[in-house]
Amino acid sequence: KARYDLVRQMRASIGVMGPLVAKRGKAVISQPGGCAIGHRPINLHLHGLKAMGARYEQAGGGNISVTARKLNGADIFLGGPFGSSVLATANVMSAACLAKGATMIESAACEPEIVDLADFLNKMGAKISGQGSPRIVIEGVKKLGGAEHKVIPDRIEAGTFMIAAAMSGGEVVIKNCRLDHMLAVVDNLRRIGAKVEKLNGANGEETG
Repeated sequence: KARYDLVRQMRASIGVMGPLVAKRGKAVISQPGGCAIGHRPINLHLHGLKAMGARYEQAGGGNISVTARKLNGADIFLGGPFGSSVLATANVMSAACLAKGATMIESAACEPEIVDLADFLNKMGAKISGQGSPRIVIEGVKKLGGAEHKVIPDRIEAGTFMIAAAMSGGEVVIKNCRLDHMLAVVDNLRRIGAKVEKLNGANGEETG
């Protein structure tokens, strides 16, 4: 169970739903809180898990209960009125790792965070291909194991510092910053006259 007092603090908390259902057969989770940037339903998350055999219902107190005796691979379209969903892709992809058979996610999110999650799961023994493209294929495995993995830098945090420097006419050096993950914000900053350069850190780490 993911408690409301924890889930309400960060939108990404909804990402525990798929792994819990796959590993434990049941997840009870509150509607996620976090960044309020408009209407953000979780219907795509539930649609994907339902396609693999899960059932869900309102559990009272604003909680949603999702259960599955077993998950089976399926072809799942995850497109919505606002395009693909990063967290729905993460939830379905994670759950599909332990499903029986193959799962194909069409209209999957292509963001770097999905690629990083897939790479991490593959290190744990998952069989995921196509990450970074609109079609991800997951071959279910019986179990996952431990692994070591370094999470990619937070591009939203880095972009915030970049914008702050541009607005104030100042200068900032951001360590461990993947500019190849931030081409949209970098392009727009350069269009308005900001200077963005790629540097190499002491350990060969990319900085901006």
